[in-house]
Amino acid sequence: MAHEIKLCVEKHITSRAAIVRRLRELADRIESRSFFVGDYAINLPDQVDFELEYDQKTGDSPASKLEIELHWSPWEQMGPTGMLSAIPDEQSDS
Repeated sequence: MAHEIKLCVEKHITSRAAIVRRLRELADRIESRSFFVGDYAINLPDQVDFELEYDQKTGDSPASKLEIELHWSPWEQMGPTGMLSAIPDEQSDS
């Protein structure tokens, strides 16, 4: 079974300008490869899967919902030494 790390941000936004501002902030964070969730820093690997979901406000709803998800496998954050130590001896090429 493959393990995956998921970072999900959900915001209720009332204007198109706020959505654009959020997406720019997200792009900056992805480019800098770091997020802060509370007091915790999350460092992103070089490659992440990105999903964006937008539910436009309707009728009684005062705000649109913007949901952003980033996914990656824990092994993508390991350096070469960490990867080798994670491979059991019988599978190692050395």
